[in-house]
Amino acid sequence: MLIGDFNETLMPSDQRGGIFQHSRAALFVNFMDSCNLLDLTTNGGRFIWHCNNNGLRILSKKLDRGIANVDWRLAFPEAFVEVLCRTHSDHNPLLLPFGGLPLAREPRPFRFEAVWINHADYSNLVEEAWISSNHNPIAALNKVKENSVIFNHEVFDNIFKRKRHIESKLKGIQNYLEQVDSLNHILLEKELQREYNHNLFLEEMLWYQKSREKWVKFDDRNNPFFHA
Repeated sequence: MLIGDFNETLMPSDQRGGIFQHSRAALFVNFMDSCNLLDLTTNGGRFIWHCNNNGLRILSKKLDRGIANVDWRLAFPEAFVEVLCRTHSDHNPLLLPFGGLPLAREPRPFRFEAVWINHADYSNLVEEAWISSNHNPIAALNKVKENSVIFNHEVFDNIFKRKRHIESKLKGIQNYLEQVDSLNHILLEKELQREYNHNLFLEEMLWYQKSREKWVKFDDRNNPFFHA
């Protein structure tokens, strides 16, 4: 698969749709024809790059795209290019899903998550569990375990689920801003990006905790987890 460069442009206000270079488009089409390449299906957005000026979006382009030959397409018929939301760059990252069903997962045992401590309400949960158990350590720990599971689902929520939710909202706002210049939506996009960065911090803590658990269990064995 290749990522090509094709200058499809969106200008704001009365300049929208005003720039299209036929010569570059003809060169790109001839290149694809001579190499027997196909343009992969794209989902998630029309434009890949956005230029901002003083916080206002003024130019959008589709600079990148996925292309492949016929043999590759036949080998991966369900593959497509997904345009993801922007977070730290003016370029949208591209994801190439190959399809297929996720593997079934077995029930997970209880694990204390260090990221819970970052929530202001979790200390109250521990205190209430300790008081309600009459200061019995075993009963208090069991109560904390039960309440932590409820807390994780109802209050703290799943980090990866919240990350996907924020990405989905960001994607919707960014798609809207491709069509309409709105200061309110630009400010909302920045607020969501700050929330996204905080969620990345929590995710980093989660993976750090998992890496320490793996190290205690497997020491310095040469396995795929540590390579990843």
